[in-house]
Amino acid sequence: MLSQSRRRKSSAPGFITGNGIAIDINYPQNPTNQHIQYISNLIQEFEDALYSDNGFNPVTGKHYTEYIDIESWAKLYLVDEIFGNQDGGKYSSFLYKDMDSINNLLVAGPAWDYDLSIGNGFLFVKKPNVLFVYKHNWYSQLC
Repeated sequence: MLSQSRRRKSSAPGFITGNGIAIDINYPQNPTNQHIQYISNLIQEFEDALYSDNGFNPVTGKHYTEYIDIESWAKLYLVDEIFGNQDGGKYSSFLYKDMDSINNLLVAGPAWDYDLSIGNGFLFVKKPNVLFVYKHNWYSQLC
């Protein structure tokens, strides 16, 4: 289980992507260096494909959709957007990756951290008719 955050927690293992997205590894609790290297490489490959001009990773030749479970990402995006979750896709987003033998894609979810949503945040009061999640990091690229 991985979480995307504003900044890395000092106590959690993790890394920062090439585009400055902080990733904390929440499970396994004590990942090996091999685990950390594997997941950081996978996420960086995805990000490199996502931010390329044509959606393909320039090194691996894989399209960004070959790295993620696009349906889970779309569903989580819609839930975050419908609820006006100010943290969605930016500060409080979980991802998980099963063993390759089960599924080789990064899955978005579960949905969580909705304390700044449904009108309970400062942005909603100032801008009640804007899209919240669209402009945040990977989602803006996906859209």
